[in-house]
Amino acid sequence: MAPGAAPGWELRGSASLPGGFLRLTPDYSYMQWGNAFYTARTFNSESFIFMAEINVGGPGTLADGITFSWVDSTKVLAGQGTLNGYSGGSLGMPDVADGYAFALRSRPGTPPQTGLFRTSRDILFPPSVQDLTYQNVGWLPVRLICMGGNFAFEWGVGYPNRFTFTIPQGPDRAEFQAYNQAWFGVTGATGSSTEYHWIRNVRLDAIPSVPPNQPPVALCGDVIVLAGQDCMAIASIDSGSFDPDGDIITIAQDPPGPYSLGTTPVNLTVTDSQGASTTCQATVTVVDTTPPTPNVDPLPLVEGEGSVSVTTIPTATDNCAGTVMATTSDPLEYTVPGTYTITWTYNDGNGNTSSQSQQVTVTEAPGDIEPPVIGSITANPKVLWPANHKMVPVTITVVAQDNTPGPLTARILSVTSNESENGLGDGDTAPDWQINNGLTVDLRAERSGNGSGRIYTITVQVSDAAGNTAFGTVTVTVPKSQGK
Repeated sequence: MAPGAAPGWELRGSASLPGGFLRLTPDYSYMQWGNAFYTARTFNSESFIFMAEINVGGPGTLADGITFSWVDSTKVLAGQGTLNGYSGGSLGMPDVADGYAFALRSRPGTPPQTGLFRTSRDILFPPSVQDLTYQNVGWLPVRLICMGGNFAFEWGVGYPNRFTFTIPQGPDRAEFQAYNQAWFGVTGATGSSTEYHWIRNVRLDAIPSVPPNQPPVALCGDVIVLAGQDCMAIASIDSGSFDPDGDIITIAQDPPGPYSLGTTPVNLTVTDSQGASTTCQATVTVVDTTPPTPNVDPLPLVEGEGSVSVTTIPTATDNCAGTVMATTSDPLEYTVPGTYTITWTYNDGNGNTSSQSQQVTVTEAPGDIEPPVIGSITANPKVLWPANHKMVPVTITVVAQDNTPGPLTARILSVTSNESENGLGDGDTAPDWQINNGLTVDLRAERSGNGSGRIYTITVQVSDAAGNTAFGTVTVTVPKSQGK
């Protein structure tokens, strides 16, 4: 098609003879002396002179840009005929089997115009025909085809040994008509004549030329997809993209995915097999609906005697958050015997939670049967002097420990003396000791004048929370004299 030409129709049919020319069936109603006739007429009063000849085998270019190749031997036949007004007439040519003829027509005072045709008396086309009318005001490639045999007469661009003509935009037109005696007409520019070629019993088929490629249609839609184990997702935003010409299409997304958590704008490009493409845009939203999975299930029992402290915090694994630490509103310290339940909760931060329970058991502590151990017992003062028969306060200090936690209590259990309270030579005063609250005792500073000195023995008792007791003693002396 010429540059800038509008799309049109092509008349297609059977294959052509060598060189691409049409075989014309002789019009036997005009056959005389074995001649076949080519009939032409005009719609105005101008006269035309026709010459027919069998021409030589070399290339040539006719007027009006019509290019052809010579295809036959060197035989030349010539004849003349004149057509006036609307009268009919014919130019007789010797019948040549499988021959090729070239017709030269001219208008008085103008350069010769040419047309090319062939003759053959032994080709009969099928009788079936159809009517066809075509009009076009743009540039037009035309192919005139015989459908009934291996012959063709083509006018078109890009085919070897074909006639070519164009119709400029405007009121001019090309008409293709086919009926029992088909004829083909071309109307030139305003004021020019029209030439009709008469072909007997030729069927013409009109087939649309290849239409221009239409780009594909890209259809997009927003999508919401679930995150996978890697917190990513694969998704397509294509919503039925297609090609109106039925071409094979390829679809590409940018970015191609997989897509991370959240909303991602995505461009979709649809490309057909002709290279045309169209783009649309939508969004891919990846959401996380997977709760964390506990790493240990079930959780182990936590138990102890007397008291229990829970120090191990359980964990879970999440597809997006990774490792998740558990939280709880329950206490983690238990001191009263019994069975307790801790509810642990895992939260991935994306609105997904999971939970699990853990049992805690506290049992009674076993009975304490071991007594405290006394480390030391001291008295202050440990010597009473002078021996003036007065009561002197003495403070006892005890250091002890026990095998179980809890308080220890100590008290003065008893006081004894190596001398009697009212013995001879001590002043005959009594009592000689008084146990007070706590760890204090009042001792009398006296001794027998006949003895070697008085010794007070103080017994102390230490008890733990279980009632186990230990005993110890400490001594306080009243010497016979200050130097002893």
